[in-house]
Amino acid sequence: MTRTRMMIGTAAAVLLSGLITAATAGDGLLPYPEEDFEGFYVGVNGGYGLGVVSDGNTGFSDLDIEGWLAGGQAGYSFVLDGGVVIGVEGSYDWADEVGTLGDGTTAIGIFDDATLTNTVNWQGDLVGRAGVSAGPVMLYGLGGVAVASNTIHIVGTNNGPVESEVTNTHLGWTAGAGVSAIMGQISTFIEYRYSDYGTADYTPAVTDDPVGLTDQQIRLGFNYHMR
Repeated sequence: MTRTRMMIGTAAAVLLSGLITAATAGDGLLPYPEEDFEGFYVGVNGGYGLGVVSDGNTGFSDLDIEGWLAGGQAGYSFVLDGGVVIGVEGSYDWADEVGTLGDGTTAIGIFDDATLTNTVNWQGDLVGRAGVSAGPVMLYGLGGVAVASNTIHIVGTNNGPVESEVTNTHLGWTAGAGVSAIMGQISTFIEYRYSDYGTADYTPAVTDDPVGLTDQQIRLGFNYHMR
């Protein structure tokens, strides 16, 4: 997990640095006007997430999860004076962020000899975006409401074999930053997001303690801009 986090962080830093350098390299590299970011757009994205599932009490220790995500987004942007760009965007992503706790010999909550598996199934959000463009490159920040579907599956013993699976929906917030570059009607982007999806009840899988879910993601994608 630590090595994966370092690899994602390094890749993100290199890509962001390259785009920022292009944005400040001079007019010769910036042949497209900032107005190209204005209007409605739709697109696709993919990325990798690193999350943490935490029990609100002492049912189980924090569980690291990780995995891929892929989906789409749609939004609308306005370009204001000075290259300021504001807008709104919604996205939905299939996810497969998984983590496992225990090895069949561990006590987890009220269960003995247990193994717990957590899977994030999908994620969605509605965010506001604000940025500054320099020719065809825009630096932006985002923030808004986020939702995620999560499943906890546990196998163990409690006066006999026990197996329980509960799926719940978490509602929270997300914030992040990114860089986008546009050429004609196609733009590409890379962004970082941190999401806190709040807590949900997973009784009887992990008693009645609230379970929290947070996530960090690196996303890359493409958008098609309507003219």
